[in-house]
Amino acid sequence: MKKTILVIILVAVMLLAAVSTVNAASVTQSTTQVKEGETVTITVKPTKANNSIQFDIKFDNDKFEYIQAQAGSLTIGEDKAGANQNGTATVMAYGASDKSAEGITVTFKAKKAADASSIVITNFISGSERVENVGTVNFEIRADQEPEQPGNTEKPEDTQKPEETEKPTQTQKPSKLPQTGTPTYIVAVAVIVIAAGVIFAIRKNK
Repeated sequence: MKKTILVIILVAVMLLAAVSTVNAASVTQSTTQVKEGETVTITVKPTKANNSIQFDIKFDNDKFEYIQAQAGSLTIGEDKAGANQNGTATVMAYGASDKSAEGITVTFKAKKAADASSIVITNFISGSERVENVGTVNFEIRADQEPEQPGNTEKPEDTQKPEETEKPTQTQKPSKLPQTGTPTYIVAVAVIVIAAGVIFAIRKNK
């Protein structure tokens, strides 16, 4: 009889474990790669919408900056400063019984390049649901290095055009100087007149 009860208990535990495995809370990520300065989100969900969700979160505060958490119409309880200082935080969302949320979405900003950086979700509570280790999401953070723009090559200075050589000034044509000498025909007439006068004088003296 005792063996039968023990077997029933073991089967019940195994069934509960199987059900909890299938319907466990989950964590998803918006992307697996991010650049420095960009933001990413993770979403932690219970098996069904609830008005009370809580979990612990752990991350590398050298690589990520905790920005904020959101859960629809529910009120968020968080310590941003403490999260960024310690790299750990407890995030919770709560509201009236007529309100519920599908999950909590947490936003992070990538700070420093890394081949892999993890964010771990533990100690999940939502209503009657309890999950010790929800899961881990990994990110590759790429350096945000803009390709260097080639420097503007300086345009070669305009070579100065050779100075235009002054055109030689036109030499002035020699002006006709007035002739100072006596024209030849006047000299000839004068010689003739003198010769005629000499001949006339000689004849007169005879």
